[in-house]
Amino acid sequence: MRTDGRITLLIFLVLVTILAGCRQRPALAIFEQKTSSAIPFREIFEDRTSDRFHVEKMVRLDVDSDGADEWVVFYRFDPYETSQWANTPVHGIVYDALVCDPPVIREYKLPTPANDYLSEGGISVTLEEVLKEAGKSGAVPELVVFGGGEAQTLTFYRFFDNRTNFCQPVEPGQRGFVLLGFFRATAISRNGATVIIKDRTVFERSQLSIKKTYQPREDPSVGQTYLQANGRLVPPSEQTVDFRFDLPQDPRDSPYPEKSVATFYLALGSQNSKARSFLTDELQPGFETGTGLPIPVSQVGRVLIYSLSYTPDVNAERRREDRYVEVVVAAVDKGGTLYAPRRLKWRLVGVPIPERQDCEWRMAELVSVSALGPSEVPPVLASAGGPGS
Repeated sequence: MRTDGRITLLIFLVLVTILAGCRQRPALAIFEQKTSSAIPFREIFEDRTSDRFHVEKMVRLDVDSDGADEWVVFYRFDPYETSQWANTPVHGIVYDALVCDPPVIREYKLPTPANDYLSEGGISVTLEEVLKEAGKSGAVPELVVFGGGEAQTLTFYRFFDNRTNFCQPVEPGQRGFVLLGFFRATAISRNGATVIIKDRTVFERSQLSIKKTYQPREDPSVGQTYLQANGRLVPPSEQTVDFRFDLPQDPRDSPYPEKSVATFYLALGSQNSKARSFLTDELQPGFETGTGLPIPVSQVGRVLIYSLSYTPDVNAERRREDRYVEVVVAAVDKGGTLYAPRRLKWRLVGVPIPERQDCEWRMAELVSVSALGPSEVPPVLASAGGPGS
């Protein structure tokens, strides 16, 4: 009995100490366990919903910059009949514990365009200073969510809080996350605030894609954002046909006529010796001015390919008959000046490879060159960017 009394007294003293210190500790201090098991999210999402949801990932991050972490939960929904949760779509929600009287937990869903999903493969999330917030000189961390799968997604959020009373119920538009960008493509990469996406084109055999580069715009209400006022993605700052993975290493690895032409122009400015190797021996001496561009090779910084036109003919290719490829390109000089696009038509010949029963396609004749005005530039072969693009 004496031992039980000591235990009861000890528990009472601990509770008094915690409650007495609550008023002087920062918000969420009593919720600062770093383990995701502090709240049984898997049990809540899975066991109590009859298998309607599946928790994909739980992360503790200080998304509202108040000095204490929140719970970021990504969960799958719409299970399949087979392979129940593999590649199912993913939504996200954030739970925030507030030290009120008594303490409460608020939830904020991560919004997406048209209630779209954040991933159908794996998912990762970081807090990064990417975009400037309106009215603030320094950067404010954004919640950056990357989703994998057959199609990748990249989403940017910023937390906002317009309440006047910390513990009052949250009304719509008072507190939560504003969507600053949503991208979906075959492949997505990022360099700071520059987002680059690639989507495969109709030329699957040549592994070509549409490459689009995006820069954020300035918005007086939110600061930098990738969205327009209507909620759609900003137009890309630059777009070109590009290889999904990388330039072919050698002409011998490019058995397709259209792939040779694409490699030639994409290599100009950065790998001129590679580009020259795609010309026949007869044309290589005139490489500096024989590209069909308005400026010599020595002034080229890079080349944008707006369209590539070719009709595959397997039998003609096997017979090594001359092939014709049409391309619309625009030169960008080393100073960044973009020149008017030109439509070029090339004749290619199959050059035998003695040690193999194969040939490589080389550019043998620039058949025609015509300048295009802005209204004549054809659309890129495919669209990219997913909903809102």
